Amino acid sequence: MIAASLTEVGLTTVDARGEHRRVLSGISLHVSVGEVVAVVGPSGAGKSSVLSCLAGLDQCSEGRVEIVGVDPWTLNASERADLRVSNVALLLQGDDLLPSLTVKENVELIHRLRRERPPASVIDGALDDMGLLPRSQALPEGLSGGERRRVALARVAVQPPRLTLLDEPTDGLDHRSATRVVDMIMRRAQAGAGVVVVTHDHAVASRADRVVFLAGGLVRCELVNPSLAELEALFS
Repeated sequence: MIAASLTEVGLTTVDARGEHRRVLSGISLHVSVGEVVAVVGPSGAGKSSVLSCLAGLDQCSEGRVEIVGVDPWTLNASERADLRVSNVALLLQGDDLLPSLTVKENVELIHRLRRERPPASVIDGALDDMGLLPRSQALPEGLSGGERRRVALARVAVQPPRLTLLDEPTDGLDHRSATRVVDMIMRRAQAGAGVVVVTHDHAVASRADRVVFLAGGLVRCELVNPSLAELEALFS
């Protein structure tokens, strides 16, 4: 079963000066339930744009996007937001924490948007997995950058395991925290999520079932069950 897919997707953006820039060209990518796909490549390759298209945040200029079998761009804005909230666990490069909410309340946020009351054990378990349980009542302004990142990751961890999209999840984290994140990614996949992770971290990419290498907005190659040595050769 396919969790999400892009089919021959192109994306052209317009900058503040009105100039057009081709970001993605003919991208086809799918992620199955229970699968981890890593998207790698140099800066400016279009990796984050792939995630934005998969999440239904950026409308592609051509091609088709499906999230759990639904084309988000056949829906109105409210329906599209509902589709994301119900099916997509999303981590962008910013942490998107609400400054007035505690750490625990930020982790509960998506459940609140769905008008659900998550079990305390689930929330506390995610905080504990990220080493944040002692900080559960702190406000974001009192957290370090790495702690804020881990709060956002804990919020991902408590969402339904359908489609998980992560943009540089280990960026700025120490080795211990990064290991916790990789463990969380693997648990998401084992629970049935399709996971797409954009990363520069070869240790993360080497745990993926497939690695898609982007450059210049194009898929240049794909590796299945890659080793660290294969990934390092790819970037050499």
